[in-house]
Amino acid sequence: MKLHNLHYPWVSALTSIIVVSYLYCATQPDIIAYYQIPTDIFHTPIPSTVVVLLFLTLVLDARKFYIKSSSYSLKVKQLNEQINELLIAKKQLQHKAHTFSGHADKLKLFISDRLLEYIEYDEKFLHFKSIASEVRHNGVICFDKVQTALRLAISRCDTNDSKSYSDALNSMIYLWDLLELSTTDNLALHISNQLCECEEHYYQALLKDDGLSDDLSAPTFTAHTALQSAIEPFFEQSLDVDTNAEAHLPINARDATFYLHIESEQTLLGNQNHIVLLLENLINNAMFYSNKKPYNRNKDARIAVAVRNHNNNVRYSIYNHGPHINEQDKEQIFQLGYSTRRVREHNGKGLGLYFVNEIVKGYEGTITFTNICNREDVYSIRIAFDDDSVLTHVVETQIVENKVQCHLPNSDGLSQTAQWSTDQRVVSVEVSTQASGHTFAFHPNNEQKGRFLDPADPSMPQWAVDVVQRKRSTKIIFTPLNVSGVRFTVDLPSAQSRLDYSDSFDDYADTGKQNLDAMRKHFIDPDTLSNEYP
Repeated sequence: MKLHNLHYPWVSALTSIIVVSYLYCATQPDIIAYYQIPTDIFHTPIPSTVVVLLFLTLVLDARKFYIKSSSYSLKVKQLNEQINELLIAKKQLQHKAHTFSGHADKLKLFISDRLLEYIEYDEKFLHFKSIASEVRHNGVICFDKVQTALRLAISRCDTNDSKSYSDALNSMIYLWDLLELSTTDNLALHISNQLCECEEHYYQALLKDDGLSDDLSAPTFTAHTALQSAIEPFFEQSLDVDTNAEAHLPINARDATFYLHIESEQTLLGNQNHIVLLLENLINNAMFYSNKKPYNRNKDARIAVAVRNHNNNVRYSIYNHGPHINEQDKEQIFQLGYSTRRVREHNGKGLGLYFVNEIVKGYEGTITFTNICNREDVYSIRIAFDDDSVLTHVVETQIVENKVQCHLPNSDGLSQTAQWSTDQRVVSVEVSTQASGHTFAFHPNNEQKGRFLDPADPSMPQWAVDVVQRKRSTKIIFTPLNVSGVRFTVDLPSAQSRLDYSDSFDDYADTGKQNLDAMRKHFIDPDTLSNEYP
């Protein structure tokens, strides 16, 4: 509503003024004479009732005008506030527009800079490809010369020197395979093409029934020899695993850093050095994180490396006692250039797991990782002494800040170990777990100290028992071990599984052809039509 719609009561106000003036003049003859007003108009008196009604009308009109004026003033105030709010909003929008305009300019500048970087990167990549092709061309000549010289030296030298020459030749071939992978455009496609060639040679050898040679050009290799070649540089003791180790499987080996388990005799197609590179990257990764503080405090923890059979395929697993992989890194850990190493002495380049993932994709396999967590359990420790007496203790383990702590009955606190002392010699110690229901017995010898680890999973023991024998006392210490870490699992199709897949595909094709012929006969043969549809 607009302000000019508010009308003042002019009629009642003027009428009131006229009446008041009339009454005033009627009581003042001097004013009548001065202004020469006719006296006849004052002879008729105005009734008092009319005066009162006129006065009341004037009061009511004035009150009505005041009320309307107040409401209009309030509306005007509200309109002014809305106008102020609109002005403030306009200023804010103008400020945002200026800000976003500045952001847009920065974004344009950023995009232009990135485009220039990408153009420069493309130029560098093309330049790198030309260098890589030249390196390959010149490298082939040098590699052939060195390989020929080493083979000639192996054939002419005695047995003692031939091993060193053979190791040098294998190292040279491994170096060349690394160079070939690092200079290829697509690692997965390159490995897949090599697998197709090896698959063809493998089938031809099986069809000819002349067996497969054991030289470096063979299209297959055993899964455990690749693992042996990868872990041998890190292992303290020499690993002399027979290539025909099927009769001696499983094989277990342990040193201060690793626990090795081999139970697969499967063969894989392709280049063994590719799998060696895959395992070396995972082992290096495990060594780096297991040596970080505070994860290196568990002296019983080992990097567990194993190769097993899994659904007629080969499964490699590498477990390390280190930090978990968080949710943010899970989606990017296999990307090129992404690394979680942030220390000065190890500036991660983000190449190791990328190479691993590309090799796995080339083999049409899978790679997964699992965060291993500590578990709570209840243990029953039964201690037998030389006088036929027996003591049984119950220990409950709890997880506090990702650390395993012991809780004893009738005790309010937690401790890292559970200890018992006695003045008798211990004959045997039995440990039973509530979670698995297994019981393990140990018999300490006459030595002063004996340590027994959880035999349920030697690669990842959950607990340890120490028996310290003295002349007049014996101490038994039960220690729950921290097994928190990460396990990488790589599944690769074996050569036999590829052959089975091909056979099943051929059988499926033959069955499909037979079904198609039957359908054609059913719908085309006139006899079939006449018999079934008279």
